[in-house]
Amino acid sequence: MPEVYGCGWNKITLQGPGWWVNKLTQGTKKVKMYDYNFNRIYTTPAAPYSDWTANWDDVSYINAC
Repeated sequence: MPEVYGCGWNKITLQGPGWWVNKLTQGTKKVKMYDYNFNRIYTTPAAPYSDWTANWDDVSYINAC
């Protein structure tokens, strides 16, 4: 699983089941997940937060912060 540090856009090439951990600054930072057309499909709760049953099939980009 690639690790993303800090704020900004990141291309995601993962497929299928997996997991993610939002370790950005506690209580203020969220990660937004987008499809290949840059339509937002999910916004994580504020950090710290994780999902151990995520599915990456529709996620093409993430924007942290």
